[in-house]
Amino acid sequence: MDILLKVSGILLLGVGTVLVLTILLAPWGFSMMFVGISFFVYGKIYAELKEISRKLTITKGIQ
Repeated sequence: MDILLKVSGILLLGVGTVLVLTILLAPWGFSMMFVGISFFVYGKIYAELKEISRKLTITKGIQ
């Protein structure tokens, strides 16, 4: 679980950076696109991490 927290913290920093870039790029109309893409990617990665942690928990339970 410790690894999961570290990775999600890094991802949150990445999403924060994307949001700052989005605010800077807003006059060009890219803002909503960047926000949508970043949240989509973050959601996919988060789902993968939950799946991995679930598998790790099952593996630990077997041992």
